[in-house]
Formats: sequence, C-alpha cells, structure tokens
Amino acid sequence: MADEKIDELPLLEWDVEGPDGSLHLIGCGDPKGRPVLFLHGITENARAFEPAMRKLPDGIFAAAMDLRGRGLSAKPMSGYRLANYTEDLLAVCNGWSGKAPVIVGHSMGARVAAAFAALYPGLVGGVLLIDPPLSGPGQTPFPVPLSRFVEPKRALERGDMATFRSYYTSPDFDYERKARELGGCSLEAIEQSHAAMNTDPFHAYYRMLSVPALLVAAGGAPFISMEAEMQLREINPRVRTARLEGIGHEIHKLAPALFLQTVRDFLTSMDNEGARA
Repeated sequence: MADEKIDELPLLEWDVEGPDGSLHLIGCGDPKGRPVLFLHGITENARAFEPAMRKLPDGIFAAAMDLRGRGLSAKPMSGYRLANYTEDLLAVCNGWSGKAPVIVGHSMGARVAAAFAALYPGLVGGVLLIDPPLSGPGQTPFPVPLSRFVEPKRALERGDMATFRSYYTSPDFDYERKARELGGCSLEAIEQSHAAMNTDPFHAYYRMLSVPALLVAAGGAPFISMEAEMQLREINPRVRTARLEGIGHEIHKLAPALFLQTVRDFLTSMDNEGARA
C-alpha cells in the first residue's frame, strides 16, 4: 500500500478501560502491521500526531492515545504522575495482540514512554523519546512556569482570544488546533502533571531502559542541553541520542517532515538491528 493510500484510510477510534476510567485511542494503517503508539505532551491530545500517523509507510499500524485528563479520555480529579500514566499504558499494551508496540513519546509523553518501557520491557518493542524534560528529584527544576500552560487555557475559556494568541508566536501557528487541545485538557491534569515534572524520577527510569531506544533533543528548546545529553549517554549507554539543532520543542508541529523522517529512521534502525541479531 503506497503512502498516499495510507493517508486516505479512515481513522479508527476505540476505548480501553483503564484503572480510573476510559482511555481513548485513534489509529490508522495496516491493522496487522507493526504497532506504533504515539504519546503526546502536557496540553495536547492524540490528534497532535494524526498528520504523521497517516504518512507512515507500509506494514505499520499507527495509534495514538489521549492521556488521562485530555481529549476523550476520562478526567479524574487526581492521579497525574508517571505511575498513573504507566498504569493506563499497561491496560492498553497488555491487551495488544501480536508484536509489542514501538512507543513514540513527545515531551511529557516521552517521560511516560521511558517509565513504561523501564517497568515493562516485555510489552515494548522500542521507544523513541522526543525532547523529554529532564527535571526530577536532584535535577534542575522544570524550566517552564505553570502559568505558561494554564493562563492561555483560562484566556480561552473567558473568550479572550487576543491574550490566548499572545502565548504562541511561532510562524504559521495553528491557533484553532491549540484551542481544541487546551479545551480538551482538564485543569487538574495540567496542574498536577506540571508538579510531577519536578517529583517524578525520570533519570531512574532512563537508567533502567533495556529495549531499543533513541532520545532526540530539540536544540532550540530549553529542556536538554548538550551537557545534559552527554550525562544521559553516561547514565545509559544503551540509549542512542541525537540532536536536532535549531528546532523548537514541538518538533511534530514545527518540523513535521523532519519528525516523520526521525520516526521512520528509528523504525528502520530497529529492523536492521533485528536482522543482525
């Protein structure tokens, strides 16, 4: 099936019952192909990855999940730490038939992917970690204030579109999509997930990673300095690292072609490693 045909496939939607309510997923591609599961950041939802999902090559079933508190998934009043997100992922991945999914996580989603792969390596085919914040106990604090996430949401809710738009200054920014994303996020999810950035031990999970893994740093974002990248290599030499200079944090939106190529290259590298094994 050619790439353009994959782009025309209908989007599948389904729900999985998690420990604190339903978890919504979307998917497209070959249902019998290799599963690739995308996990989004703190104020996004599964549809942030839909453009890339529709352009993956033959033999792939691309899926994305609305993390708890976002999109069409349940929105409990509490429970927004890595432990909660990994329990949700367990409900999804433990019921996956066939090959274990490759997990592609961006930002907070990358932290979730790393924690899940560390705890349940047998349920994960590999992980691609896109610019995860490295904050946590004993580490540099999360560099983005809570207000940067909640104030545009509040402006949106009171209909103050000028203030909402002032928080996003990238050229050709899709304000309508961001409004839909923020509108689908619960305030509790944002606030508690932000707090967990400084209390959840990302580095501990990173040390434990044993599945095929690649960490990608966005050179134009404040989350992974070159020094921090070198430290990660020392912490776990099994995890490959790469740096995309001049690219901001939301690589999938700011440089979609580069993001797609990064995903494709990682999948190809996994195939090559399997052939050599």
